[in-house]
Amino acid sequence: VGADTRTGQTFNFGDLVCANFIQPSASPSDGNNGPFLRLADGSGWLFERETGIEVLRRLPVQDGLWEFFVDNFPTGISLRCHPFDTSPKVYPKTKYEPMQR
Repeated sequence: VGADTRTGQTFNFGDLVCANFIQPSASPSDGNNGPFLRLADGSGWLFERETGIEVLRRLPVQDGLWEFFVDNFPTGISLRCHPFDTSPKVYPKTKYEPMQR
């Protein structure tokens, strides 16, 4: 894996990503990079630490039942596979109309 296999996709500080596999660094002495996290949508891998700097952080899971209503008239909102705007929508397609609960 090297620069020639990069996807060109970038993430900004504060973006929420979902990983489904963690690959430890190849060498225990290489504490500056890794572990590597595979993005759940299959689009690539990210470092948790790069050159010794933490670039990703695990967030605690909050279990619960959440009620929401859509407040972006007149567009509505569609459910996504992952918690970011550019992820694919879920199928079958579910769209919530403005002010729908």
